[in-house]
Amino acid sequence: MHILLGLVGAIAAIGIWIYRIRAAADAASQVADLAGEAANLPRKMRFRSKARRNGLDVIDDPREAATVLMLCIVRVDGEVTAAHKEAIAGQMVTRFELDRDASEEILARASWHVSELVDETNAINKMVDFIIERVGRDEMPALMQMLEAAASIDGEPSAYQQAYIKRCRMRAGLH
Repeated sequence: MHILLGLVGAIAAIGIWIYRIRAAADAASQVADLAGEAANLPRKMRFRSKARRNGLDVIDDPREAATVLMLCIVRVDGEVTAAHKEAIAGQMVTRFELDRDASEEILARASWHVSELVDETNAINKMVDFIIERVGRDEMPALMQMLEAAASIDGEPSAYQQAYIKRCRMRAGLH
C-alpha cells in the first residue's frame, strides 16, 4: 500500500511540475507579446492619429498641398481630365524636380483628396497656410505661377479660376 501511495505521490509531483512549467511558459509568452506591442506602440499611435484625421488634414507634404491647389483650380471650372493631370504632372517634374513616378504618385494622392471635396475653395486656407508653414512665404510667388499655369491649361483662365487665384494670393499675403 505504501508503494502505491508513493507512486501516486510521484505522479502528483510530476503533474504539479508540468503545470508550473506550462504556467511559466504562458507567462513568458504573454510578456513577449506585451514587449512586441510596446515596440509597435509608436507606429500604432501614428496610424491612429492619421486615421482620426480626414481629407486634407492627412497631407504632410507641401508638394502634395500645391498639387491639391492646382487640381482644385482646374476643377473649379469643370472636370479634371487626363490632359489636365498630364500638364500638372509636367509642372511637378519641372518645379519640384521630381521624377515621373514620384510626381504621378503625389498626383494620385492629391486627386483622391480633391475628389472628396465638396467645394474647392475650402482647400485654399488650409493648403496655403500649410505651405507657408512648411516652406515659407518666399515660395508663394512660385506657387501662384503654378496655379496660373494650371488655370491656363485650356486657354485663358475663367472668371472662377481668376477668383480662385485671387483668394490664394490674399491668403498668401501677396495682394
